[in-house]
Amino acid sequence: MRPSSLGYAVREAFRSIRRNSLMSLASITTVGFCLLCLCSFYLVSENIRYVATTLESQVEIRVFLEEGIESKRVKEIEAAISAYPEVAEVKYIGKDDALRRLREQFGQYRDLLTEIEEANPLPLSFEIKMKEPDKVTDVAEEISGLKGVENVSYKRELVERLFLVTRALRLLGSILIGGLGLATVVLVSNTIRLTLFARRKEIAIMKLVGATDSFIRAPFMLEGLILGLLGAVFAALVARGSYTWAAVNVPKIMPFLPILPCKPLVDRLSLMVLGVGAGMGAVGSVLSLRRFMRV
Repeated sequence: MRPSSLGYAVREAFRSIRRNSLMSLASITTVGFCLLCLCSFYLVSENIRYVATTLESQVEIRVFLEEGIESKRVKEIEAAISAYPEVAEVKYIGKDDALRRLREQFGQYRDLLTEIEEANPLPLSFEIKMKEPDKVTDVAEEISGLKGVENVSYKRELVERLFLVTRALRLLGSILIGGLGLATVVLVSNTIRLTLFARRKEIAIMKLVGATDSFIRAPFMLEGLILGLLGAVFAALVARGSYTWAAVNVPKIMPFLPILPCKPLVDRLSLMVLGVGAGMGAVGSVLSLRRFMRV
């Protein structure tokens, strides 16, 4: 586009926004609230994924060894478990460590353990954290076959239910983002179409006097881009402020609920919203203009 044409497009875009200030404000507000809803669902979706990942990371395998097993065999079992590519960490739990943990669990009733402290019947064990929690069943079955292993515990039914819930949460988050994104595009397109409808005669006259499609389209694309960008700025500011408050106060109210920290989530969200707002404004203008360019 030539500099003169670009200057004309910019002047016309701002002139149209000023001339149709009420309609422009309605467009900015609509875009802003649509994008704010999109921001909300994005933040919820990202936190759903974070909760799912946190729950999965807590999946552990407990390996209990046979009574009287030789220390050499204990080291061999530890080396064999560590060799699995799906295993992230292997922690050895001796008898004294197991008894100390049991005392902590009993709390004020720890005196009940006095009789077993000397004999200490608790078995040697390993705690295993997984790199790939969904492979926990396969790894547990293989470890149970190692010589010297008496029992393997990983709460199979609970783990399977956990993975079912986390998959459902991830799918729900993706559906929410996709569905609301599509709805936002439709709403933006329809909102900008109202502005174009008010200028349909002007567009028809410009076509009749020989103006090219790109010359006619440019001011409307810029106008849509500006309106979308302004709405995105509003949505980004509100979303940043709201999530910053939530990240500080939600852990105080519900300390058991993990929540993503602000940085870099809100920065990434702000850039995404500004780009999406400007892009949807321009695309919405083009989609709406196609109808009138046929006049």
